[in-house]
Amino acid sequence: MKLSNPDKLFFAEAGHTKLATSKWWKEERQPPRHCENRCMPGAGELVREMYEAFQRRDWDACEPLLHPKAIYDAPRTAEHLEGGDSILEYMRTYPEPWGDISVLRVVADGDEAAAEIAVTGGHEGEFRLAAFWTAREGQLYRGVEYWTPLPSD
Repeated sequence: MKLSNPDKLFFAEAGHTKLATSKWWKEERQPPRHCENRCMPGAGELVREMYEAFQRRDWDACEPLLHPKAIYDAPRTAEHLEGGDSILEYMRTYPEPWGDISVLRVVADGDEAAAEIAVTGGHEGEFRLAAFWTAREGQLYRGVEYWTPLPSD
């Protein structure tokens, strides 16, 4: 089979068709994060990336993960935020020390994902967090977090 453009390779992964250059194939062997709307990261990948970026306090890494019209709710504290920028500003300015954030597991199906997260060593004690997110257009669009304090020793 002769390729019409040997500098471009197509491959399929998890049901998505991705375009990559032969340079990419030889040097990186990882697909680009966004593939010119040919594929989008799944909700599970986005959720894991966001909470891992929260742990690093890497707000620049969080920005492209949140949809500009994202909605966030935290029923325990009655927080309701609208807009990716508002959510990031809330997280960025939350009083330290938050503690260490560890993603214990992420379960995803299509554009929905649930995560179990441990928060340890913070000034408010130890918590488990159940987070539920819906993705839209390759970004996290709607999220709700349920925080549960763990009993102290």
